[in-house]
Amino acid sequence: MLTIFNIGGFTQGDDRWHGINELDEKIRAELDDYSGLNVRVHYHGWNADWGAIATKTKLLRNRYPKPEPFIILANAYSYGAGWGLTRLAKKLARKNLNITVANISDGIMRDWQQMFGAWRAIYGGWAIKLPPNIVAYNGFYQTVSRPSGVQPIGSTCLSWTDLGVEHTLMDDEPDFHNICIQTAIEQAKLSVRVQEVPVAAPKTEATESRLGATEKINEDAAKKVSDAIKERWET
Repeated sequence: MLTIFNIGGFTQGDDRWHGINELDEKIRAELDDYSGLNVRVHYHGWNADWGAIATKTKLLRNRYPKPEPFIILANAYSYGAGWGLTRLAKKLARKNLNITVANISDGIMRDWQQMFGAWRAIYGGWAIKLPPNIVAYNGFYQTVSRPSGVQPIGSTCLSWTDLGVEHTLMDDEPDFHNICIQTAIEQAKLSVRVQEVPVAAPKTEATESRLGATEKINEDAAKKVSDAIKERWET
């Protein structure tokens, strides 16, 4: 199972369409061949109730226990990285859940002290400390405008790229969207099969047909291996 969290920035409310909404749609479109039971994509604002979201994620893991794969990805912009992502990761850590890869665009640290925190965000220079259960991250930043992101610490950096555009455009940047989509596709291929549903999924006509298709794929694959071994012995 693959769960993807897309986390918006400070000014990105539900009253307008923005880059993280668009990213959310692109990821859903790219992974449309997968069952919605096995690939779950969520959009949240930066100040969502991360405790409740982590609890729901853990309940989902309990519903689909091992050996079912359970991969979590996160894509975050601005305060969505400096507050939303870090809060989500901390809450997940308490439930023994990791974020395999986080993709961050111009992440801005938000201090818990609102007035001082706003000043720190505008003038910058403070790195986001990523919780250790964020295994690795790709980061994008800019130095054209304020606020501007500083390279995070606390996790393995896979890439750190200057996009050279203003902060307000960083959620729309194609390079950021592309790495988010690429990560989602790679992790989907590693954790689930196209059209497959979790073994513990509710039994319905739709899920039974998918399970039947999966069993047929497995049978065909096993037969190909068997035929290849037989052919090698005969020659």
